[in-house]
Amino acid sequence: MDPNTGRLALNLAMVLLILDLIALPFVRVDSGEFFITLIGLAILILFIALVSFEIRREAKAASVK
Repeated sequence: MDPNTGRLALNLAMVLLILDLIALPFVRVDSGEFFITLIGLAILILFIALVSFEIRREAKAASVK
């Protein structure tokens, strides 16, 4: 993954994660929006983990060469 693309993906995911966390306290627990917010949080955390893993893998491969 290109370093600029990885940085852009991580920055965008972090902004969305922060916005989702800010909205979470204002959503009623018994509403459908709450579950959608939780699913969104899970997807964002998974995306951040995958992008971070890919960036580390690429950096390690580049340092070996």
